[in-house]
Amino acid sequence: MDLCMGSKADQPINRRLMMFVPFYVQDFFNTARIVDNEGQARPLVSSEEKIVVTGLTDADHRSGGITPMQSALLLFVLVAAATIYGIRRGKTLWGLDLILFFCAGIAGCILAFLALFSQHPAVSPNYLLFVFHPLHLFCLPWMINKVRKRQKSWYMRTNCAVLTLFILLWAIIPQRIDLAVLPLALCLLVRSASNLILTLKKR
Repeated sequence: MDLCMGSKADQPINRRLMMFVPFYVQDFFNTARIVDNEGQARPLVSSEEKIVVTGLTDADHRSGGITPMQSALLLFVLVAAATIYGIRRGKTLWGLDLILFFCAGIAGCILAFLALFSQHPAVSPNYLLFVFHPLHLFCLPWMINKVRKRQKSWYMRTNCAVLTLFILLWAIIPQRIDLAVLPLALCLLVRSASNLILTLKKR
């Protein structure tokens, strides 16, 4: 869910925008009063009832398993290790690129759809589109073809530059981005840099 939230989610909101937040709506409804023609006031909500009672507290919903950050770090370690192996052996490991960029492209399509078409005020602009964007998916066949042949891929080079700038400018991006995104961005950066290194070694 954090990935879908854009930079506006970090800005102060007014009463109108509070209507998109369920617990604010509940508070406003509970304090609202209706005044009739005789000047008599009555509450808008006379009573509350939970439709589904789980009996669980907030602490009970906390997962004791692996966190998103741990998952992202594990993925980065595996990708980095595979990339080092591929560079040393002169292998492109294009299958790894196919999986990573396909997943990043799917995520980018979702983020782009929300940013462009959603009426929710907090999903656009989303600076994560510099990392996960639809071009990963649309340019995938041409990019993989270049990688397989160990040819220079301008897409990979451009992606390498964009991701490098994104990481370097992380601190000043006007959006609170979860740190778990950093290892994911590094995965794509490492794979983009791998194509550049293998191309230079081929010469």
